[in-house]
Amino acid sequence: MRKSGAPYSGKQITKAGKFLAFGDYNDNSSFNHCFDILVFWRGEHSDSLEEAFSLLQRTVKPIEKDALFAKRLKRYVSIVSKLQRFENMTLKKMQDIGGCRAVVSSEKKVRKIVRELRKSRTFKYPDSRFRYKDYIENPKEDGYRSYHMIGQFPSKDKSLKNIEIQIRTYLQHYWATALEIIDLFTNQSLKTNQGKKEWEDFFKLVGSLFAILDRVPSYHNLSIEDRISGYFIKSEQSEADTGNQLDNLARIIRKLDIVRLFSSFANSLKIVGDELNDHEEAGYILLVIDPDNEQLEYTIFDNRDSVSAQEKYAHQESIAASPHNNLIVALVYTSSIEDVREAYPNFFADSTKFIEHLNTLIHAEKIVKQSAIRRTMSKLF
Repeated sequence: MRKSGAPYSGKQITKAGKFLAFGDYNDNSSFNHCFDILVFWRGEHSDSLEEAFSLLQRTVKPIEKDALFAKRLKRYVSIVSKLQRFENMTLKKMQDIGGCRAVVSSEKKVRKIVRELRKSRTFKYPDSRFRYKDYIENPKEDGYRSYHMIGQFPSKDKSLKNIEIQIRTYLQHYWATALEIIDLFTNQSLKTNQGKKEWEDFFKLVGSLFAILDRVPSYHNLSIEDRISGYFIKSEQSEADTGNQLDNLARIIRKLDIVRLFSSFANSLKIVGDELNDHEEAGYILLVIDPDNEQLEYTIFDNRDSVSAQEKYAHQESIAASPHNNLIVALVYTSSIEDVREAYPNFFADSTKFIEHLNTLIHAEKIVKQSAIRRTMSKLF
């Protein structure tokens, strides 16, 4: 039944999702109608997202005051992709149309934040169950690690909307954004397990080895020498064959020329505008990426101008939805616009931090190899 004042019923929202996932895009009238419904339904999550984001910030800041925060309404292309991939998924029941994230320095802090968030009744559903996915304890097959929670937050009509909250470490964040950079620039879909095997192997290995680095106390405050020493201490406590993993990782890095490749992606993307570093306040940024012409354009919106930002976002997405268009459109929010590159490095092809920590593993592999050579030489002489 349609709620009083609501322009679309639940059935219409579900039907629109089915058309956008499997319908005929040449039927412009039906596409425009269904696209409008999707934009409406996504917008209905805006107030709920604000509530979730506020709770996340209040919970995280006492634990890590310099945590990185971000929030977003799911991109059109991501919504449609999810509807296509999961047989029983519907637009009406999708749980992560609105999502926000906190990035912190250690798994220990992730666990503490989760414990605090779970005290809120917003995460307890009527059946008394919590909706969560612990991808740190049980990583995805591709190596993805993070902690996801689904909560119900009030919207402007007082109904409850599902919002996803993610808490991850910086290393997990750098891993996830590096994978998205490769998807963006190589036309793969590693994020949905539809990529080339060598790249899949690479990210799986890095995910496993980054998890060891994440267990090194105060890792981010250490010199590279101390990071490597900490890695060896923690790797000895791991059940995995880390020596073999390092060897395989080094082989893939050489074969795919990964360090140079990431650098070339970053240098190829021409960013139109230079005001990002001059904005310290919170706000929205509309990003339009043209991979074919290697160009990124952006528009900055004040934190109070979210309605205008969403209207421009919907307009750009309708253009990008054309079958012959390769544009990537995203509306992102960050608590400080000058930090947007750190919150969303994937959209800027910025793999600097990922490569920094990958180099820790590269140096560790060289030490292992040199140690093996010395042992062999000592036996010979």
